[in-house]
Amino acid sequence: MAGTRSGDGSEVAVFTAELPAPGQWQLDFHVPIRQPTLGPEFILISYGTLGAFDMTLVADGETTRVDFDGAGADPGWNKIGEFEFTTTEVRLEISSRTDGEMVIADAIRWIPLEGTVTIGLDEPGDS
Repeated sequence: MAGTRSGDGSEVAVFTAELPAPGQWQLDFHVPIRQPTLGPEFILISYGTLGAFDMTLVADGETTRVDFDGAGADPGWNKIGEFEFTTTEVRLEISSRTDGEMVIADAIRWIPLEGTVTIGLDEPGDS
């Protein structure tokens, strides 16, 4: 997890992905839970108030602004939106610009939607 206080947008976290196939994909964003985690050491995950995130999706030679309201987000996975790509290289940029106290960048995931065919390396016949 990376985080920064709100700023002018000059600090940017970048998530890059090579999707297994072009097609329709759902983008989810993970918001960490603000509670103690037990492990070798007692770690408290705490952060300031989240606000609107300044997110940009770069794919297919285009730049698309992506809306995400961190103030209304649930801890865990939050759906950002559905996108269709003709390429497999995608990038999500999250800047430090927000109306909240800080911005966090924990994790994203891409989920293939109906009509997107992906073949895993564990399938018979894959090389």
